[in-house]
Amino acid sequence: GTPNDLLPLEMGTCKLEPGDDGKILDTLSSRDIVSTRRVGEWSPTSLLDQIAKADPPYHALIDSGALITGMSNQEVAAYLLRNGLKGLS
Repeated sequence: GTPNDLLPLEMGTCKLEPGDDGKILDTLSSRDIVSTRRVGEWSPTSLLDQIAKADPPYHALIDSGALITGMSNQEVAAYLLRNGLKGLS
């Protein structure tokens, strides 16, 4: 996530309610919501290609391990749209 000090100034200070961190962790570790899979050799673009062409499609990309390097969030989104992500713009 985005640490408090990196939010745009217009948004003010991030104020989480007690228990929010636990709820987020619970959601992101729930097997009813999140899935994982092993991949062999990979690069940032090969991971994005797998995401872009997934069927059923993914609804979110949470790069908690910072695997997608050398690209901004906007560049990642544009790459996904150019390389197979359907139905979104």
